[in-house]
Amino acid sequence: MLSIIMATYNQENYVLDTLNSMLKSDVHDVELIVTDDCSTDRTPEVVEDWVDKNGHRFANAKLIKGSENVGIVGNFRKGIVASKGSLLKGLAGDDWFLPKAIDIIKKYDGIKSTIFCSDVVEINELTGKRNIRRNDRRFFMAMTSHERANFLAGVGCVILAPGAFYSRDVWDDSAHLLRGIKHIEDYYLWFCSAKKGKLFVEVGFPSVCYRTHNDNISMCVKDKPSRLRSEFLIDKINVNLLFLRDSSLSVGIRYSCFIRSLALFVFLKSSTVVGKSVAIWPFRLLMSMDPYYMKKIVFRLKSW
Repeated sequence: MLSIIMATYNQENYVLDTLNSMLKSDVHDVELIVTDDCSTDRTPEVVEDWVDKNGHRFANAKLIKGSENVGIVGNFRKGIVASKGSLLKGLAGDDWFLPKAIDIIKKYDGIKSTIFCSDVVEINELTGKRNIRRNDRRFFMAMTSHERANFLAGVGCVILAPGAFYSRDVWDDSAHLLRGIKHIEDYYLWFCSAKKGKLFVEVGFPSVCYRTHNDNISMCVKDKPSRLRSEFLIDKINVNLLFLRDSSLSVGIRYSCFIRSLALFVFLKSSTVVGKSVAIWPFRLLMSMDPYYMKKIVFRLKSW
């Protein structure tokens, strides 16, 4: 069975789009677990009302309200623990499924030790632009698990989390390693899974619309970072420090992770004082010392 874990936090203006998108597929054999991370708006009430009206369409549908704010990772964790499916699909409360996407995702149920990677349609509410974002095709080339883990740590998180879904054993085998990470639910999970020899399979369809807007935790629109944005940057620092301490990674990659941690720390501290527009310059100067970062820029320029 497919279990959809939908994590919400202060998304009352978006959550109905997310929920209604599921009804454009056959969900009679799908489980829906919505976990709310102590929203301060009407998100829980909106979800609860929708589940009361539409929950009968699913094999199981319920809302879990948090008693304290635990962040994205903890919120997803609650949902996964409460779920029963052998195939897991996480979804943010401001994204939505494309029509019939769930029907296609269900076909991968029963395949173990695999992360399935689909493309994502990005809807930018700030610019009005719409484009298809694709996973980095280089990641799916033939390589050993060691090489794949090094690729992830060196190049970065090349798997689009909104479009990913995976067998339950992927989570069960590595979830305990995410302790201490509050908001980045994907990157270190992909890395640990690569080290353990899990398979990464590129699937040839976009499954989810990813909405970018002022309230995205991964975006830094305001000049001074919010509490959530600061926690997100701290997570990025901590993930790079985990890579730095991992002796299985090459010396070059661990050096890059040190530079990234330092650059992010300087940016975090300076942006709270002088603002993002000034703090970005020492950040870029430090990042220019990261050879993998510079290779990524060159690769993007060539792609243009």
